[in-house]
Amino acid sequence: MAKEKNSIPTRIPKSMFDELDRALTKRFENKLISRKDFKMIEGMRLVGRMPEWKLALEKLKKVPKKENVRW
Repeated sequence: MAKEKNSIPTRIPKSMFDELDRALTKRFENKLISRKDFKMIEGMRLVGRMPEWKLALEKLKKVPKKENVRW
């Protein structure tokens, strides 16, 4: 079984998948994306363009592990 060269297997929680699906459906109904772009790959690309997402990733880089935090 050959895999595509650029495919990366990912697992996301079902709730996140459902929320992304609802958002894409809303974008499609408002004619902001075409039927061709109405897929999860486009949703992931749009999420990656959001400044809040980039800020969250930067914050994640700096947050220590839970075991290292002293109370």
